[in-house]
Amino acid sequence: MYSRAQALLRGQAPSRTCWSQGAQGTIEYLVILAIVIVIGLAVVGFSTGIFSGSSVQVNSSSGNLSNKIGVGGISISESVVDPNGGALISLANNSGENFTLTKITPVDSKGNDGEESTFDNTITQGELKIFSLNSVNSVCPCAQGDTTKTCTFKLTLTTSTGLTKTLTTSIATQCVQNLVLTASQTSVTPTNYSYPSCWDEITIPHPICSLSDLNRMREHLDWDYILSNDINAYATRTWDNGAGFDPIARHIVFLSFSGSLEGNFRKIYNLYINRPSTEYVSLLGYSMAGKITHLGLVDVNIIGGTGVGGIATSQETGPILGCFVSGTITGSGWGGGIAGTTSNGASISNSYSTAAITISSGVTDRGGGLVGMNGGKVVNSYATAATTNFVDWTGGITANNYGDINNSFSTAAIYGKYSGYYAGSITGTNDVGPPLVNDYGYDVVGDSTHNCVGVGQPGDCKTIVDANGGISWFYYDTNEPLASWGTWTSAGGNKYSTTDGNWSICRGATLPWLTWENRTC
Repeated sequence: MYSRAQALLRGQAPSRTCWSQGAQGTIEYLVILAIVIVIGLAVVGFSTGIFSGSSVQVNSSSGNLSNKIGVGGISISESVVDPNGGALISLANNSGENFTLTKITPVDSKGNDGEESTFDNTITQGELKIFSLNSVNSVCPCAQGDTTKTCTFKLTLTTSTGLTKTLTTSIATQCVQNLVLTASQTSVTPTNYSYPSCWDEITIPHPICSLSDLNRMREHLDWDYILSNDINAYATRTWDNGAGFDPIARHIVFLSFSGSLEGNFRKIYNLYINRPSTEYVSLLGYSMAGKITHLGLVDVNIIGGTGVGGIATSQETGPILGCFVSGTITGSGWGGGIAGTTSNGASISNSYSTAAITISSGVTDRGGGLVGMNGGKVVNSYATAATTNFVDWTGGITANNYGDINNSFSTAAIYGKYSGYYAGSITGTNDVGPPLVNDYGYDVVGDSTHNCVGVGQPGDCKTIVDANGGISWFYYDTNEPLASWGTWTSAGGNKYSTTDGNWSICRGATLPWLTWENRTC
């Protein structure tokens, strides 16, 4: 069974909190390691932290790491262990190089290793990531009434030059009770963590707790499902002789997905699919009338043939709402970060993709940041990662638009075979659909685009290039087209949000984001 902290991470608590500051330790290899492990029974605030009631917040831009990370150092800056031993650790890289974390192991007072948590995650220079651990209570328990403990942790990492380093430190810790993440944060789950099944054929919607539960969705393609917790799909790397996860539905009407999947603001991590000769490759595959809501796919690695996407390959009817995808997606035909294609009656709304899209060859070769070919509606959505098409049409939101794209943007670098033609910062072509409305694209210097639309109706769309004011134009909700996205009101400080709940922005500092991401300024 998973611990209380892991249960909280996977959505079994109504609120989400973060954490506070800790102590410092000095270790080898120009590393300054500061770690606070909090094990617990009662929520306790550090005098230097930023607690608000029972909630604690930490993020890479908050500044509360600055007094703990030395120049050239690596810092486990803050951590929490719940009463049953599940831990969260915030690891910041200020070492001047990239490294890959492979293992975190608690060590008892006699030097014996506890249950290790294995990872395969690169942390780039200046990046902060949050890791969840397996149980540490067997080696560093908190007794009733304890407020502090000393725990020892061993980190194993690989440097950018291939050198393996093991860093060990003993840290004075404090005991607190419950911790969950804010909606804008994600944690990296150990690759060796085993999720228990909660498969239930009676309860509606049917709960999905484990990777095996997710895989069993193919047994009932018309059911309504809900994720009960985050799912780590790292094990799919070894499935089917290296081919990975098999898409849930097929491009046949009676084998298509027609139910619903409520992501419940949970995430599926590390989904791996390597099927370059297979059509309609994505998590769900062919979705005839499926409804997918509030689902995140983190660090996908998806390789398919004609038709690739993150969540669905072909969304015929039904909404995709409040979803996101990150990672890499590669195909030999049409493809996009959220879906490969959408048809009339389908929609993508309040969603985003940071997944890098590459379309290498094929007859229907169209690559888009969100969707390869859009015949439905894209509303209040965005894409930011590079989209590359070595053959034909490509665009920041879609390659071919036959539908609507409203109140959306892309800052993706667009690389197409035909520079300035069939390549657009929003869409490669806008063929038979109505004009674009209140959209904007960013013309990245050196890429293939110069306009919102490569070929077709330009519509109401604005393109900004580095030479003409730069991307900072889009940091202001007072500038068009952002000003037309709704009525913007102050949410405190330089944070502004639209009254309809769709968009937020740190005025003068960031691109807009979807309000449900719950970011701070």
